[in-house]
Amino acid sequence: MDYALIKKIEIETKFATAVYKNFVSLRFGMDPCCIIDAEAASIDKQLCDWQDKIKCESTCVDEPVESTGYLTSTPYDEPIKSSSKSAASCAPVTYCPDNSVLESILKSIQEINLKLENADLDEDGFVFTQPTDSLQWDIEHNLGKFPNIRLEMLDGTDINGQITYIDENNLRVNFDVAVSGKAFLS
Repeated sequence: MDYALIKKIEIETKFATAVYKNFVSLRFGMDPCCIIDAEAASIDKQLCDWQDKIKCESTCVDEPVESTGYLTSTPYDEPIKSSSKSAASCAPVTYCPDNSVLESILKSIQEINLKLENADLDEDGFVFTQPTDSLQWDIEHNLGKFPNIRLEMLDGTDINGQITYIDENNLRVNFDVAVSGKAFLS
């Protein structure tokens, strides 16, 4: 059993879960049920990435590199396995990342965010406007499903509320303070 690979997968999974929960919270106003220390997960991931980079630089010297999309690959020699479970904290790297990978990913994310901000809701979506401040919004959307919901104030600031699905066509949002705004359902 390769304990280093298992450890690497656990670190990557914890980081991805923290990022996803943060995204869902910010984008859709849905608070996560379980709190993950995103900062600790990010630090662990950065340490593993740094270890991968060090290993990669030591194996990529004077070797040809073939392009494979966002990443480049190169031959890799498996390091000598240690018998100790705690000797390695991250799995060995099997590719050498291209220096522009992060920039490409960030550019793609920015393009997706721009499309989301400018996109009109399709026929499967519904926009509810609450023009006056209220502690509770009762929304009849008639979508025939339990939709995703994103809440924002009238000035566009994202807000969070306690969402209760009454049935497939109605939901209720409760707030700690009275607020007006919009609910985007899809």
